[in-house]
Amino acid sequence: MAQSNYLLVSQNDTLVQAVGHVVNSRLGNFATALNSDEAVRILEQEGCAAVFVDARDIAQCQPIRSRWRGPIVLLVPGEAKSVTLHGYQNGADLAIAVPCDSRELVARVQALTRRAARLPS
Repeated sequence: MAQSNYLLVSQNDTLVQAVGHVVNSRLGNFATALNSDEAVRILEQEGCAAVFVDARDIAQCQPIRSRWRGPIVLLVPGEAKSVTLHGYQNGADLAIAVPCDSRELVARVQALTRRAARLPS
């Protein structure tokens, strides 16, 4: 079975390392983008099962949503839950507070991608 691709849009090295470790070991292939322009190029070239967006740069969410229909997971720093609503308004499908249990992250992303796979294109 081929592994799925996942993309994280973030400039935070700590978040990239933490999420990258979980994704590579439990979900599939992992790539990063520094901004929404780079993310859209990757999505158009390679496709992805889901995109993670760092809520510290929530402005990256809407441009991705305007060009891509797949699942967007907003990674919200534990102390910044107030941005969750703003994330949903800008196209996120799921918000996860980080740090979080890696098993929960994997389970929630798998559930989201299963539902997305059943939707008509």
